[in-house]
Amino acid sequence: MLKRIDIIGSWLILITGVLHAASVFYFVQPLVKPGSEGSERELALWWVSGGEALIFGAWLNLVRIYYGLAAPSIIRYAVLANIIMVLFEIWLVINNPGFITIPRRGLLIIQLIILALSIYMMRQARNSQSSASTNQSPSRQGAAI
Repeated sequence: MLKRIDIIGSWLILITGVLHAASVFYFVQPLVKPGSEGSERELALWWVSGGEALIFGAWLNLVRIYYGLAAPSIIRYAVLANIIMVLFEIWLVINNPGFITIPRRGLLIIQLIILALSIYMMRQARNSQSSASTNQSPSRQGAAI
């Protein structure tokens, strides 16, 4: 059940990122206006990069879900990315509550759930590694040293 929640939450973050990047044409007009230059285009690029950051974080979480136990370092990177996304989302909720069309608090709740699940998965991976190392026979432990 937790894995299903993790997958759904990651896909929701991914879809939010795609919609955020694609909405540049609706919310940030200088990109689509012919003849706009310089700083008029910069806001549009920052807008798209925000969507790309959400997409990257969501993909990292999906990789963590499917391959994290086989490669525990992926879990650590996903936890770091989730912490950064949550802190950024908290900052946006505090400083810009009505800036974007989607409710920021909803996305923040999803990201907090994903962060909690990724930390849970990191602990699970550590426990499975420690139990695997204690289950080795004494001759194999000596060979590993």
